[in-house]
Amino acid sequence: MPYGRCCGVTHRSGRAGFGRRRDVSEPRYESADQLIRLRESARRDRTWELTAVPLPLLVDDDPAARPVALMVATRDVVLAVELADRLSGEPEAVAEALLGVLHQAMEQGRTRPRTVTLHHPEVATALEALLADSGPQVRSIETMDRTYLPARGIIADLVGAELWPPMSTPVTWGAWGLPDETLRELFSAAAAYYRARPWRSILDADVLEVRYSDGVVRGGSVLGHAGAVFGLSLYQSPDEILEVSGYVDPAMAFDRMKGRLLGVTFEAADELPRPMRRELGRKGWEVADPVAYPVLNVINTPGGGVSQIDLERLTQALKAVPRWLAGIEPPDGAAEVSLHLAPDTATFPPTLRPAGPRGSGARPGAFLALPEEDSGPDDRHTGSVSGAATSDWTGLGSASDAVVAAAAHARLLVQDFAAELDQSGLGHETVRSHALNVAAFLRFLLEVRGIPVGGVSEGDLREFLHDWHPRHFAEGLTVARRMPVSLKRFLQYLEREEDLRLPWAGPILEDRDYIRRRMDSCPGADPDDPRVSEWRLEVADELEYRLLRPNLWEYDEIAMERSASRRINLMRELERNWLLWRDELIEEGVDDPRELVVDLVQRQSEWQRSVGLETSQGGVP
Repeated sequence: MPYGRCCGVTHRSGRAGFGRRRDVSEPRYESADQLIRLRESARRDRTWELTAVPLPLLVDDDPAARPVALMVATRDVVLAVELADRLSGEPEAVAEALLGVLHQAMEQGRTRPRTVTLHHPEVATALEALLADSGPQVRSIETMDRTYLPARGIIADLVGAELWPPMSTPVTWGAWGLPDETLRELFSAAAAYYRARPWRSILDADVLEVRYSDGVVRGGSVLGHAGAVFGLSLYQSPDEILEVSGYVDPAMAFDRMKGRLLGVTFEAADELPRPMRRELGRKGWEVADPVAYPVLNVINTPGGGVSQIDLERLTQALKAVPRWLAGIEPPDGAAEVSLHLAPDTATFPPTLRPAGPRGSGARPGAFLALPEEDSGPDDRHTGSVSGAATSDWTGLGSASDAVVAAAAHARLLVQDFAAELDQSGLGHETVRSHALNVAAFLRFLLEVRGIPVGGVSEGDLREFLHDWHPRHFAEGLTVARRMPVSLKRFLQYLEREEDLRLPWAGPILEDRDYIRRRMDSCPGADPDDPRVSEWRLEVADELEYRLLRPNLWEYDEIAMERSASRRINLMRELERNWLLWRDELIEEGVDDPRELVVDLVQRQSEWQRSVGLETSQGGVP
């Protein structure tokens, strides 16, 4: 999940808990034995690790400070720690600072390492140049190894709580050590980005590719569709966004992240530190709105700082996203943006092809509105369909005329289908099992999806087979496993008798292995069971991935104050509209998934605003 969703509250929000400056120079030795053990470890482990860790400290009377702990450690002990009040984010400056603490460690340990390791390749290159040919071998590593636990311990001691990953949170922009003109350009780009409000058209879960003229590709995540944190996060790569989004726990997501993250989020003026407010008043940098002051969020950069090139890349990304949404060609040398498709999306483009005419019995987009009361269809139905052909279909409660008519039509379909099977010579139990399965499918369409049979979509069939039916079958496993055969026969019947054709259904029903795996792996029926929730995510993610369902998790949160029935009706209407828009766009010739996603999200945003679901911040849930 991108930065805004899992770490939208930055370390700035905990500023009141930050410590004042303390002396963190280590190690201190209470006895000669400790010093002896340190020197023994330094000689035994000749691979030393260097790191520069940003500290959540405020330095009295120095708002331009950005404290950093410089550390050298073996596998067993910390050899040396120094505190720098300020440190540039340029690789050469970080390397020079680390060289100083390395010399201190060599003097303290009375030996020299064969190899020194550090996290960032550009800092390793700069340090190697400083050491020339006389020093140890220098190599970069993906994650902190020897210094990881000591660094966490130092920060926990300073703050009095776990605060990881480490982030610099200076109280002035000047503490980043960047030229005023570079920051002025960033503020201007951030103001234009905020005014464009790209979160109206791009979901938090969408992954962007940001390509630069020198061939570098970064991953972009637009924040704000959920209506909470607004901004842009720039990751080391698009794949890293996908990796981070796989964690439920935000701490786990960013704890051992290999690449860097830079982002801009927006805060109200009264939420900024007082020195920063005074600084911005003096500088006169552009701001789009009193609630849209940009704040820089940085993770996993050398020393927690920002280099000139990193900030320029972030600025270019802020400019490129609104330009891309507006369909404006980027000027020469500017960054370009597109949606990122993972390598395993080979099955994605075929879903974009129109499935062909569905016949006169089709009612695409149809759904059955419920009465305005706090009850409605859900997936709690678990009862058996005894005597499927004569079921009362009473689960719909006080239904509208349209619902009653759809239920009556469903009863007739089951009766006529069972009669046709009976005339074909099939055994009584086989006919009964097919009728029970078809009744269960039609009940799902009516009670759970709220649609007549003519409105069934590819998403409905997938959700029934891969999610609802494995949790709710009631007539035994033997009957349940006949479901694909039952539906195949029923769809043939619908095509003959109702002129309803579902050309996308064949491949879904033929994938018996996947249907059976979903049946066998189902942990239960209770949707509140965490195991069931996790199991269901596979289907929910696939439906969104195939563009068969809009992103609804934020929408449901915003709509919670409405009655349950109204919320369900609106969500069903949006899903049906989404599928209609999708087919319209494909018929118009939009066959690029990237373009289709942008157009669909834009239509979703417009629809949600039309029914009064725009957030107070201007975003769309």
